[in-house]
Amino acid sequence: MKKIILPILLILFSITLIQLDSVHSFAGWKQWTWPTYKVKFNLPSDWRVSENHSKKFFAHNTSRSLSIWIGPWFGKRNDGADKVASRAFYGFNQVSNKRILEKGWVNLSSDFEKGYIIYGTGKQNGRWLYFGILGLVHPNSNANLFVRFAWWSNPRTNSVNTRLVTSIAKSFAPY
Repeated sequence: MKKIILPILLILFSITLIQLDSVHSFAGWKQWTWPTYKVKFNLPSDWRVSENHSKKFFAHNTSRSLSIWIGPWFGKRNDGADKVASRAFYGFNQVSNKRILEKGWVNLSSDFEKGYIIYGTGKQNGRWLYFGILGLVHPNSNANLFVRFAWWSNPRTNSVNTRLVTSIAKSFAPY
């Protein structure tokens, strides 16, 4: 009987964790605005912002293992989010040996029509890192936006960071 109960309890516990993890709750998060480009988004409340001006927004988690960099993209007004993300990928010169792992459209819970995200990997200063690049076409601004996320490769945290990046990406909204 004990041999049957333990596996069942482990399965139920795993299902509960998966369901809890799939909820995009922003409790314990802080909303940020970038007035220059009329955009708002959420970051975990323990993140530190080190730059916030008209050319760049940069923040990182407390261990500096995951960061976000938002910048304007002054391309053509009719550039789609996929083109913005692609140009930001090719312009990510701090990373060598870049490789795209996954890419596709992201449904945002906002007035942005859709975002386009590229997940990839590469090397920076001899260390492997993962990154996500989100392209956004802003309906109320002359500039489109790119959002770069980067984190050092760590098999224990790569999937957690990918889910966190997706949650942050889905929080972007124009105002």
